[in-house]
Amino acid sequence: MSGVKGQKKAISKSGKFLYGAGGLSSVTQAAFLLSFVTLFSHTDTLVLLVSSTVGIGLSVFLMPLCYAFINGNTSIATGRYHLYMIVSGLISAMSFMLMLGADGGKVAQGFFIGGFTFLYALSVQVYSYCCYAAGKRFDGSGLSLFYRFVFSLVSIVIAALAVCLFYGGTRFSMGESAAVCAIISLAGVAAAYFSTVKAMPCFIRLEPRHKRSFKLKFLRFTAPLKNRAVLLFCVAGFLLAAGITVSAAAIPIYAFSYVFGFGGIYKAVVTSASGIIAASGAFAAFKIKSGKKNCIASVVLSSVMLACAAVISVFLFTGISAKIILCLTYAFAAVSAVSIGFTLAAVESSKAYVCKHSYCTAGKYHTLFNCALSVGAALGVALVGMVSLFAENLSAAVAAAVAVSAGAAFVLTGAVALKFGYVPQTEGE
Repeated sequence: MSGVKGQKKAISKSGKFLYGAGGLSSVTQAAFLLSFVTLFSHTDTLVLLVSSTVGIGLSVFLMPLCYAFINGNTSIATGRYHLYMIVSGLISAMSFMLMLGADGGKVAQGFFIGGFTFLYALSVQVYSYCCYAAGKRFDGSGLSLFYRFVFSLVSIVIAALAVCLFYGGTRFSMGESAAVCAIISLAGVAAAYFSTVKAMPCFIRLEPRHKRSFKLKFLRFTAPLKNRAVLLFCVAGFLLAAGITVSAAAIPIYAFSYVFGFGGIYKAVVTSASGIIAASGAFAAFKIKSGKKNCIASVVLSSVMLACAAVISVFLFTGISAKIILCLTYAFAAVSAVSIGFTLAAVESSKAYVCKHSYCTAGKYHTLFNCALSVGAALGVALVGMVSLFAENLSAAVAAAVAVSAGAAFVLTGAVALKFGYVPQTEGE
């Protein structure tokens, strides 16, 4: 295999696999979504809703500046991405753990959670860009990035296992889960760093740093959104992130636990659903190379997901047999997992399409799309907070119905938007 420009040696399979393990850094993000409510059960719900939503949303406004700063790095000693990769990976793991320490009055809790959520969201975005950009140069074949995608899916399973093993309803038990996930995350960061460190010469920026105003940096960063495909894919990412956040954070707590309680069955459903997401996503990415086919599958599956959610919502208020609701909830979990898995694979395959049909580089599109995901996650977190308020002030049945319906509706609309991103257009439109 020939290397990329600036790299003379072919990358070994072990090196590609080790780089792919860097995808485990997303384990903290997966754990955050899977255990969002239980992580902060000691805080005021309204404070949690507002502070975490604002913290995640604000991170997006700084990402264009971070992108411009990283791309202007001329340091030969650190390469173009590696220092930021290590620092952002460390900050994301540490801020994820420190978020649990929010205590005191409502104002103090709000600033504490909002501040660390902001650090966490921004550092996750920075790491994701640096690791992806390094991987594009590390291995031009794309196999390393495929391994990274698979490891990112595996991290969902690890996060679910950590939450199920350590969850005991207390802040201390959730702290154990966060600590385990943070350690695994840092191990992934180290794997990505050491597998690519020898290739640093090909990451050096040879041109001088460009002096641009803040306004120009933002305009250059958002310019690709003028392209129809880029815009539709980013809108899809926004909707999907909202739906997946609600599905991961609210559905297990308010839907599955409403039927199963918090016993062994509940934990088995959450863990098995995470496993199905990983398996179906990897299968779709490996077997179906066309993003259009992935999109069609995700639209069909998410439509079934929404239909199941509607049936469950109706049955929750009819006093129907618990066994029937039990079967429906299992079916909903399976369909949701497969739908989300295929949708994530469709998102991954959209990157090649964008690079072919627009002037947007792979790295910039990856960063833009991550910004859309972050804004969508902020909306999803707000919806999770609303579901929690419904559970506290209305009833558990209402919370469960809203959780399954909202999650499925956002996933479906996101899948539809993703499908319409694959439209005929002129080159560079």
